[in-house]
Amino acid sequence: MNTFELHILAAQRSLFEGQAESLIVPTTEGMYGIQAKHMNMIAGIIPGELTYRTPGGADTHAFVAAGMVIVKDGVVTVMVGAAEYPDEIDVNRAQRAAEQAREEMVRHKSKRTYAEAQRQLARATSRLKVSKISK
Repeated sequence: MNTFELHILAAQRSLFEGQAESLIVPTTEGMYGIQAKHMNMIAGIIPGELTYRTPGGADTHAFVAAGMVIVKDGVVTVMVGAAEYPDEIDVNRAQRAAEQAREEMVRHKSKRTYAEAQRQLARATSRLKVSKISK
């Protein structure tokens, strides 16, 4: 099986470093799949569900915040502001964040505050979705 070196780095920790068979990341252009021998590239990551598969293993899911993915000479590096496995997500905190974002969208005072509330809601909703996946 073809594998590649994968590094998933968050601002506060390294989520995963090792060999992988595949990676699926949420990008600004939609869900993007990467396998061994992928061409060099850089893409923006949006908050959502990231999935990777280790050699002979099952899919592993995680929530990732905004960031970027870089593929360079067979090495894949994901750099994001935050990353959490499903069992690490504080569901109550995510639910509160979603409610606060919805309230802010209702009372928005400018396009900027509305857009920020939309981003916060997307992040909270993604965290809640990933929290329901068993690792």
